[in-house]
Amino acid sequence: MLLYACVSAHGFGHGARTCAIFRSLALDHPQVELVLSSALPAWFLDGRLQGVPHRQRQVGWDVGALQQDAITINRGATRQALQQLDQDLPALIHQEATWLAQQDGPLLIYGDIPWAAVLLAEQLSCPVWLGGNFGWDDIYSAWGGWFQGRAGAYGAIYRRAQGLLRMPMGLAMDWGLPEVSLGLVLDPPPPEALVEQWRRSLDLQTPPQHTLLSCFGGLHLPLTTPAAEVGHGQWTLLCFGNSFPKTAAIKPLQPPWQPQQLMPLCSRVLTKPGFSTICEALGHGCGVILVERQGFAEAAALQSGVQRHGFHRLISPNQLQVGDWHLSDPLLPPHQGPLDRTGAQTASHHLAQVLMAGVN
Repeated sequence: MLLYACVSAHGFGHGARTCAIFRSLALDHPQVELVLSSALPAWFLDGRLQGVPHRQRQVGWDVGALQQDAITINRGATRQALQQLDQDLPALIHQEATWLAQQDGPLLIYGDIPWAAVLLAEQLSCPVWLGGNFGWDDIYSAWGGWFQGRAGAYGAIYRRAQGLLRMPMGLAMDWGLPEVSLGLVLDPPPPEALVEQWRRSLDLQTPPQHTLLSCFGGLHLPLTTPAAEVGHGQWTLLCFGNSFPKTAAIKPLQPPWQPQQLMPLCSRVLTKPGFSTICEALGHGCGVILVERQGFAEAAALQSGVQRHGFHRLISPNQLQVGDWHLSDPLLPPHQGPLDRTGAQTASHHLAQVLMAGVN
């Protein structure tokens, strides 16, 4: 039995949540062979899937929204890339269909969330389930113009799938498919001994209540915040890349460190509206300082989700730049209760059931 996941490389979040599902599958259904097909970098996937038997296929299934930094979208470049994908996709589908036809046993395609996953499954006459909190038709339809026609075409393709694993804090995904609702999709919490080992490795002196993680995905933000304003002398800031000046209170990090390793060491996460970072922050009990984002429809849904389910503060991009992060203020409480944390387990159980149904 083989599960072949087509994963968007638009951001690390699609890969992070697919890897969490893979980890659950490997634990509870080790008879399922796992293949992750994506243009995401191997170092990221390897870091997320340590100890999980799997194979990787380097394939760019979709374009997403091309960005000039972690917040700003370049629609012109996105249009050009989609036009190039039109030319490349038939050969990619033929290549992967040929490879998959050589594998043994029942096959299930999983897409998070390239519409091309449906085209690949149709080429192989096998089932395909989608998973996510938005589809690219949701994103492109909000842009109007040229993208409106693409949104309609991609939505029609999504509707040909066999089902949808619907993640929380999402958009319409109005495809008329059978659905399974998921909670937060993330790895289980690490053992306390391992968290303490990470603390020592970082030489972290501040307790979690005065430790902040800055996490903006694979694309970093150039920030000019004066070091004196970051943390007001009481906080330690853990950050990826070189967005901040180096001081004793600021610890820049590089791979193989992963954000989910650091969240048990923190009380707050400073981030853009990104699904997996928010999932992991809420799952680890961290408050979220969320930088508002325009031009990407998912952002409003995630912002609303954070307000409903987590302790939070919303800040503008200008507040981010000048260091007005409300670190000395209490976080605002959620409007509702916390979300269920077993989304990865629910998804893996359902996908295994679909595969095993193909055996009978």
